[in-house]
Amino acid sequence: MGRNMPSQRGPALDWLGERIGLWTENAAAIGVDPLDVSAVATATSQAANARAAAGAARAAAKNATQNYYDKADVALDGARDLILQIKAFAASSDDPQVYVLSGLSPKANPSETPPPEAPSDVRYLLLPSGKIELRWKGKGPQGTFYVITRQLPGESNFTTIATATDKSYTDNSVPYGTDQVLYQIIARQTDKTVEGPITLVRMGVGNGAQGEQVA
Repeated sequence: MGRNMPSQRGPALDWLGERIGLWTENAAAIGVDPLDVSAVATATSQAANARAAAGAARAAAKNATQNYYDKADVALDGARDLILQIKAFAASSDDPQVYVLSGLSPKANPSETPPPEAPSDVRYLLLPSGKIELRWKGKGPQGTFYVITRQLPGESNFTTIATATDKSYTDNSVPYGTDQVLYQIIARQTDKTVEGPITLVRMGVGNGAQGEQVA
């Protein structure tokens, strides 16, 4: 490290840590008061401890945030499944009270509601944890939700892995060592279904990139 103290806080503390022992040992020879050097040495030690604590706190906050995301995904996926069950029961029983008792909006008249747009511009982010965060574009009337389907290498069909009301989803169940994944996002609104393109995601190739449209 150079002889001049860096301007940034972290490198400056590292630089100081390399020299404070010399200043303590040679205080008289270099023309400084040992008490002043001692005060700086104490402050340097305290700063190093505080920096370590701050790093641990950032790591804990990151882990806590991911834990929140994972727990929320489980709760919301379960809720979406329940909503689909409630709507299916309401349709089969033809009882409007089902919507009243569940606090959901009743099914709109299909003739009055336009179909949703096909999901498009599917992009992905490869997270350090191995999860894949998907985002896509698309518009739809109230009640539109998205079905996320996936096909792994060796599989012959797409499998539904989740539903989402937002235009994003984090896939946390990709097997370790998988080199590529096919996804297809399907937009649904009541009895209207619009399929998006089949999109290829290559593991380890770019972040925030647009998936390769293969069909």
